[in-house]
Amino acid sequence: MRQRFAAPPARVFELVTDHVGLGRWLGADIHLEHPGEPPPNGLGAIRVIRRAVSPFASGSPASSPRTRWTTA
Repeated sequence: MRQRFAAPPARVFELVTDHVGLGRWLGADIHLEHPGEPPPNGLGAIRVIRRAVSPFASGSPASSPRTRWTTA
């Protein structure tokens, strides 16, 4: 998926890697199961997302605020 934003890359990165804050975008209950390095939202952070369907976990295995963000 590719998405363009009318904001500086560092700001977009800050928003999408704020795991708990992402819940406001998704309308979901999200909590951090395991903090990353640097805490709380850095590499290795695991978030649990609860929606009406069923909960699932998501992490941030690799990221760079200026060039890319991948998730597993």
